[in-house]
Amino acid sequence: MGRKANGFARAATAVVVIAVMAAAGTTADAAEKRIGVMWMGESGIAKEVARGFLQRIKAEAPGIDMDFKIELPGQDAAAAVYNKWQDEKDGIVFLRSSGARYMGNHPPRIPAFIGGCSHPGILGAVENLEMPEGKITGVTYYIDARKKVEIFKRVLPGMRRLGLVVEVAHPSAAIDRSETRAACQMLNIDYREALCQTESEVLIKGKKLAEQVDLIVMGSQALVNSSIPRLAALIETPMATYLDQHIEGLGALCGLAADNEKLGRMLADSVVSVLIDGKPIMAVPVKLDPDPVFLLNMSMVKKLGITVPPDVLSMAEKVN
Repeated sequence: MGRKANGFARAATAVVVIAVMAAAGTTADAAEKRIGVMWMGESGIAKEVARGFLQRIKAEAPGIDMDFKIELPGQDAAAAVYNKWQDEKDGIVFLRSSGARYMGNHPPRIPAFIGGCSHPGILGAVENLEMPEGKITGVTYYIDARKKVEIFKRVLPGMRRLGLVVEVAHPSAAIDRSETRAACQMLNIDYREALCQTESEVLIKGKKLAEQVDLIVMGSQALVNSSIPRLAALIETPMATYLDQHIEGLGALCGLAADNEKLGRMLADSVVSVLIDGKPIMAVPVKLDPDPVFLLNMSMVKKLGITVPPDVLSMAEKVN
């Protein structure tokens, strides 16, 4: 099944995921453990992670009692659930970067798990991903920017100047900037950036930056990526993205991103390791997608008149 078909499937199952979560209360059997799954605000990534999580947890630990509080309206609502669950549950799954950041500021007393989030170190949740030092582990969609810039360079071998556009206030912006700058330095690419706070700034600064570089890269923030279609209409410079859901039909040429449903299954494995198998948190590393998906928009390849090397074409998942 192609990426677009997968995208339609994810969209079609979003409602199903929510319905399953709403119905997933205490099982008829005596529950082995009690866990709560929560996140703040609407998030397609969180739903994808939750879908993979539900698939795996039902297969591996069907006796677990699951409770869901999703799309909570803000920190006050989340704090009430989080504090209550620490007295009632054996573990908490708090998805999204906002959840990881919240737990970093309010360390849990019981085992807790992150997912659908950026780098846990930047968010303040976990410093040592290999041996988590507190009560938090889980998964992250983070991918080292060097891997991304390297593949973008293979798509555009003649690239000499790269411009990064980020939402500067977002917690993922700092690591996007530092790692992309370091990757460019290693690959002898001139690095430039546009720091934005609003969508209008993305268009204004992005257009100006596009006149100075060979590739525009949109960082790991929904704000800048939601502007891709409008920015694409203003510039002729190719664009790449750090978020895969913004690749199809929206003006981005390529992207490298984690498979969020796969990460959800990996998250379930971590929960089972800690709550069922009894492993200490420090023995359960924060997991990354070991084989992220390289997406190549063939419509943009044609529109931009780019000749992509055959070896790069063979490794790409092609979308239109």
